[in-house]
Amino acid sequence: AQSYTRLSYPISWGAGATHDFISNTSWVGLHIEFGHAVHKNSHFGFESGWVTLYDKLPDYIETLENENTAIRGTQYRYFNVIPILAKYTYRFETTGSIRPFAAGGAGISYAERRKDVGIISIIDDEWPVMLAPEVGVTYDMGGSTLFTLSAYYNYMFARGDLDSHSYWGVRVGFAWE
Repeated sequence: AQSYTRLSYPISWGAGATHDFISNTSWVGLHIEFGHAVHKNSHFGFESGWVTLYDKLPDYIETLENENTAIRGTQYRYFNVIPILAKYTYRFETTGSIRPFAAGGAGISYAERRKDVGIISIIDDEWPVMLAPEVGVTYDMGGSTLFTLSAYYNYMFARGDLDSHSYWGVRVGFAWE
């Protein structure tokens, strides 16, 4: 049986309510995955990481209401996510060095949505359930090193004060088997 470790860099964009909250491209994050072959082309593993989406509302003043307080000022918005997922990956049979794969993850994530205005922060954080499909390719670089490129989508269900949120992106990285 064969195990693998994957380390990659995510470039992410908000979707739906997340895009309404933050429309910028995120260049901040890290993804790590560990897995073990359960069949010739099937792997079961665990995935975690960290993605931060952020935005400064340029020259934009908004009045926020938090209970009985009004706050005016330039807004900085952040959305931090740390997923903790069980993951199944299927790598398709091919001849040559390039192999496509499809994967699906499910688990929980720590999610924090934050608005900063001056020295005041309004924070909603929860541990929602997350679903995470992914498709991509690996390129065998020789030895036990693979170059990986994939597209992913992460969806978090609403929980507590945090509405449902989703984001998608591209991951570039390396895997070792």
